[in-house]
Amino acid sequence: MPHSPDIPDAISLLSLRISPTPPYLQVLNQQKLPGSEEWIEVTSFDDAILCISQLKVRGAPLIGVFAAAAVAVSDEWTCSKTLAPLAQRLINARPTAVNLEYAVRQVQQAVQGGRDSKEDAAHLRSRAWQRALALLHCEIAANEQLGRIGAASIRQVASPSAGTSRPLALAHICNTGGLATPGLGTALGVVRTVHATAAKGVHAYLLETRPLLQGGRLSAWECVKDKIPHTIITDGMSGALLRSRTVDAIVVGADRIAANGDFANKIGTYTLAIVAAHHKVPLFAVAPLSTVDLACETGADIVIEERKEAEVRGYQDCQWAPSDSPTWNPAFDVTPIDLIAGIVTEVGFFSRDEIQETAGGLQTLLHKKEGKRPREEE
Repeated sequence: MPHSPDIPDAISLLSLRISPTPPYLQVLNQQKLPGSEEWIEVTSFDDAILCISQLKVRGAPLIGVFAAAAVAVSDEWTCSKTLAPLAQRLINARPTAVNLEYAVRQVQQAVQGGRDSKEDAAHLRSRAWQRALALLHCEIAANEQLGRIGAASIRQVASPSAGTSRPLALAHICNTGGLATPGLGTALGVVRTVHATAAKGVHAYLLETRPLLQGGRLSAWECVKDKIPHTIITDGMSGALLRSRTVDAIVVGADRIAANGDFANKIGTYTLAIVAAHHKVPLFAVAPLSTVDLACETGADIVIEERKEAEVRGYQDCQWAPSDSPTWNPAFDVTPIDLIAGIVTEVGFFSRDEIQETAGGLQTLLHKKEGKRPREEE
């Protein structure tokens, strides 16, 4: 791994290095993992958009924080008016993950007003950094809460019996750990928490997650680093896994959660949820409040990103399908609320029945919990 820059105020995370003084932003290139650890310095909107669109940086919570820092580090804007078109380009880089738009809009709110002058630009950029760092620390704190609440929720419905010595068995798709968030992780953060706190430990079954293999490459890489016992399976093995082996629960992340509890996540999650429902294995969606989009009524309203056809034909230098074969490549699918046990957020666990039986769904439940996102200081 390259030597970290000598920056006193730098915050160094698993997949992100960030500093407001002097302005600095680096991201770990996740397309190179697990083969090598390559860091990319980001100084412009073009750099940030390329990193997001090419999945060099990925994971809804991390993309949001990364985008906010990318706005702050760039010197391509001088006021809210010149920032607006650049911000929209950044938001358009990945349309499904609501965290991206949310974080960029938060920074835009922080720099509203001001004159188009050199002095004012420096002040506005300082405010942008303040908001980006607030989002960062909010996500880190949310991850800790998600791990604690998620582990407790799973233990209530899916713990091995007292007479057995086996660890808690959890299945997981894609990557939702420190490579996808600024902190412990969302769903993989729950796995980490169980691993650290359960007397019998945990065993994670990692779906490889076609076509870009985020589970087999990235989640496995994190589990190896943290010495978490795990087994990689192909996506098509999930039915056989739940039928032939004991799996206590499934934990997944989310890229956008609708007000009724439907949620978009990595392609393959919907299939996994159907298999889990058939085998009566509880599936938990784990995500911070920044992933909840209350303006989106149901999963039918979620825009699904479609990626390049070539990604389905092979990975990097290995091609296993003919170049002339057409493919379909939605990056996400939508899982309806009725297939899952519930949703874990940093303000609490909301069961499927609770969400479906409450008028207004998550909007009403979150209002009761008084869950708040970062906002500009008054």
